[in-house]
Amino acid sequence: MIIKKTKYDFSKLIFIHFAVQKHMYFNNAICENYGTFYMSDNIEDSSWNYFVPENAYLTLRNFDKIYKNLITNKSKASCICLPNYLIDYKYIKELLQEEKYKYKYESKESWLIYDNKKTLRQAKKDNITIKLLNNSKLMKDYLNVFADAYGGEKTELSPYGGLSKEYINSLDEAYKYDNNLAFILYYNNKPVSVASLCLHGGYGGIYGVGTKQADRGQGFSKYLMIYLINYYNSHYDKYLFLQTETDSLVERFYKHLGFKKLFEMEMYVKENFNEQQQ
Repeated sequence: MIIKKTKYDFSKLIFIHFAVQKHMYFNNAICENYGTFYMSDNIEDSSWNYFVPENAYLTLRNFDKIYKNLITNKSKASCICLPNYLIDYKYIKELLQEEKYKYKYESKESWLIYDNKKTLRQAKKDNITIKLLNNSKLMKDYLNVFADAYGGEKTELSPYGGLSKEYINSLDEAYKYDNNLAFILYYNNKPVSVASLCLHGGYGGIYGVGTKQADRGQGFSKYLMIYLINYYNSHYDKYLFLQTETDSLVERFYKHLGFKKLFEMEMYVKENFNEQQQ
């Protein structure tokens, strides 16, 4: 086996992640041989190739061959995601770092899971209401908060930096699908925080948790996250998961709520790929 033993199926978790993102960020997600994803991203106007192992029982020999083909194939392997739970992780990482293949380390994400079925206690806060996005008025409020929360430069509270207007506007389309739920927290009737719950087969992926910059430090994101966790547990019986930048303040925030790190995923992008797509 190529995957370390655990009670969680890492490969399945990754596939669920991409499945719930199908309507969130990508208009097209195709799974082909051995977990190769071809995703067309209209926001970036580019084509990406993510490789993740689908079959935990691939032989080491075949697995190495698949990875090497992706790394050396210029036309397809524009981006490769490398999870550190693989037994041969170090070998593949060394291969990616070989100068002749021209891959550049882009980022590292922690994959966290929440499988506690106990209802979390919610501190009472006056003048707070939470609404499920279900009409155009609420969509306007949601996009307004999201744009503010994810705007600006990269900071400790915004580890990914500002997002483009095209990216933000694309969410309008994403929430037309029943498996994508968005929640808005209002304080004194003013929208201040948002979060999304994307469902696939009863599993829940949490995305886009954020608070307006001027309203941070008052516990709104924590309040909304506890609400979302309890909402999920009252409707579904599997588990929640999310991804965030490794060793960030945001990762510590989620761990404090009870999320556990399962593994880390490194992203390598072909040098000059982003410039070539412009």
